[in-house]
Amino acid sequence: MTLAAIISKPQKHELGTILPELRAWLAERGWSSILDQESAAYFVAGEVVGFSRAEMAGRKPDLVVVLGATARCWRRRGRLRIPMFRC
Repeated sequence: MTLAAIISKPQKHELGTILPELRAWLAERGWSSILDQESAAYFVAGEVVGFSRAEMAGRKPDLVVVLGATARCWRRRGRLRIPMFRC
């Protein structure tokens, strides 16, 4: 199964709706997903595990979805050398 890492900008109330829909959309297409700690905070405690961004990189995702303004920072730092989709 292919793995998508989802990274979000904190304190964006609309992500409470977007993140569950995105995870369901990915799952329907055969993708598993992991969330950073900021993204996991939008779910009920214990429903989703949040990973540090370093842990996420160690899991070697096939795709990174960045929700918010963090894509530029990740590219500049070069932590992940994989496709990124930013919205």
